[in-house]
Amino acid sequence: MNRYIKIGDCMNDSVSFDMARSGNRHIAICGKSGAGKSVAGQKIITNVIKGGGTVVAFDMHWLFDDNNIFPPLKPEINSIMHEIDADLSGIQFPLFTPMEYADGTREESLNVVATVTDLLSGSLKLKCRQRDELYRAMNYVSEEHTYAMRGISALDDALYMLESEVAANIQGKIRTILNKNVFRDGPCFIDEGKLNMIRLSKFSELDQALIANIVLSYIWRLANTGAFLEKGLYLFCDECQNLDLGQNGIINTILAEGRKLGIHLILITQSLGGSCRSRVAQCLLQTGHQLYFMPAEGEAVTIAKLISAAMYRDWQLVLKTLKIGECVAVGSMSVNEVAYNRPLKVNI
Repeated sequence: MNRYIKIGDCMNDSVSFDMARSGNRHIAICGKSGAGKSVAGQKIITNVIKGGGTVVAFDMHWLFDDNNIFPPLKPEINSIMHEIDADLSGIQFPLFTPMEYADGTREESLNVVATVTDLLSGSLKLKCRQRDELYRAMNYVSEEHTYAMRGISALDDALYMLESEVAANIQGKIRTILNKNVFRDGPCFIDEGKLNMIRLSKFSELDQALIANIVLSYIWRLANTGAFLEKGLYLFCDECQNLDLGQNGIINTILAEGRKLGIHLILITQSLGGSCRSRVAQCLLQTGHQLYFMPAEGEAVTIAKLISAAMYRDWQLVLKTLKIGECVAVGSMSVNEVAYNRPLKVNI
């Protein structure tokens, strides 16, 4: 994967994120609707793939619909896109197939059901009794090989057969996922060297967040086998403020530990959701690189303090005068491949 990811220009100079000099490769993009975030994200994705990387993107609000792709980038994005329509054809990954680790050993079959149960339990935030009931249903699905035949919809029947209020409650939490059969057996959906676009725009925001969380948790499980150590994987999360950003959530885990497993996040948000202490702001600060576009109403001071607490008044003025396509870049950068470490106004 390339060391430099170009983000734009300052005057006549080329500005890039210098991934090798940064504490991590995570990228955050923040700004109000229409400020240029989407174009920046699309450019970064194409540059990642040009450099030999792979991207998994969650399309929550038609960001990568043909009408919303920046016209000069359309031919390139269309040539690298591998589209996965979660509503129409589901998302393929072999949930109950034992993982193979980098040292050649395989996950024990007895542990697979427990691991998959933990994956779903964490995403659904299940309590102990619910987790136990889910485990019983999962064990039946595994033993009868019904996931291989029917996908995640097989879990619906297994929970129904338990005939308990707890099982019915679990069914209610994932009703859409079961009815739409969102997860199906088969080779993992990730196509190396491509923009793997998971279409989620037809789902409610609640179901989008749940599906994304389950996919991210599965990818993290896969990452622990060393699958992405050599070439890396970027995870593009639009409207990240709608995802689980809690301290025990998968996003926070990847922010803290993703570098050592070759997993990197590109987080996009319209709003910090409050002060510098909000979970969105704290997640942005954990990224090695940030792009701040025109801020949402009332957030100029807060974002200026994230850019530079000592000079926030100066950056507040810069933020208020930004035009569409302009942003303040923060992190380890290069200007014409010369190291640069201070915040910089950039034209995307």
